[in-house]
Amino acid sequence: MAWLAENGAGKDARTLLVANELWTVKTDPTLRTFSRRNPVATPQRASGIPWGVPVLAVNPNLAALHLAVQRSRGAALCVLEGATSVEGWAEVTAATDLTGERPAGTPEVDQDWPGTAQRIEAAAAQGDPRAIHDAVATTPSDRRHLLPAGYLALGVDLRTATRLADLVAHLRLGV
Repeated sequence: MAWLAENGAGKDARTLLVANELWTVKTDPTLRTFSRRNPVATPQRASGIPWGVPVLAVNPNLAALHLAVQRSRGAALCVLEGATSVEGWAEVTAATDLTGERPAGTPEVDQDWPGTAQRIEAAAAQGDPRAIHDAVATTPSDRRHLLPAGYLALGVDLRTATRLADLVAHLRLGV
């Protein structure tokens, strides 16, 4: 949070805190303190929340990540990863890992995304669920979990990313 406060905006700007649920903010002392000075949004409660401002997204699911990306257009976006992997989003956007725990996306990894997106989009255009399934199945199994958040970074809508997450879970279970 200190990095975002220092680098995200001028002195007059405030940082938008995005969480999956409001109770997450209320039950965490650090987030509760942060929320006293900054606006808070959740996927269920986002009307009247500013656009184009620095955003701190805490443990976002796909819906919260989508909201954070929308609201931060043209400003800093800091994502604290939680239960939902944002690694795919980080690779596509070449995000900087401020923790140093993970290397930044490499050109080789980033080049995989357009091809994957094209295969899935072509299958979706056919309107054949089996073709979409097959297109996702061609993605290496150890990278499929990256697709939903990566697809969000490519600009798809939340509904499409959620359907893709369901399909990836379906493939993981071998159904």
